[in-house]
Amino acid sequence: MGVLLETLMKERIWLKLGIEFQQAYGACLEKIESEKLMEPRDVYFLRKFKDRIRNLYVHGNEAKILEGVFVPVYPLAFKGELSLKKLEEGFQRVKTGKQKPKMLPASEVPAIRSVVKQELDRRRAIGLFNQVYDFLLDAKIKYFKLVEYDEHNKKFKTGLENL
Repeated sequence: MGVLLETLMKERIWLKLGIEFQQAYGACLEKIESEKLMEPRDVYFLRKFKDRIRNLYVHGNEAKILEGVFVPVYPLAFKGELSLKKLEEGFQRVKTGKQKPKMLPASEVPAIRSVVKQELDRRRAIGLFNQVYDFLLDAKIKYFKLVEYDEHNKKFKTGLENL
């Protein structure tokens, strides 16, 4: 979705300024904002997406993605050597409610971060997709009208004039 939004910004820059912009998402967003190529509300959406989603995933920052997410962890302590019997007894304490969970920030427990992140991603995916989809529909109506492509072709030419 980040690549899609970046491509959308590059298309808007090309359409309005005639520039084939080759830089990444952040630079595209700065150009869009400085040239006032989109409404402030849309720039805000793109910036929020960059800061809260795109950058964290591009850089693989699981700890940052899971910031504020707490998970129940059942600490099991064993005296002496660990055995299957001791493990079964520990699990039984958990099942019967004798062993209470401790809530820990998922971001601080590397052993479970990936599993928790996968579940968080699963829960957020459709909602996030719908937000981006709605943004794209709105952007198409506001920023990518046929009249703008006609104006672009008159101003910057198509490159096919000499054929």
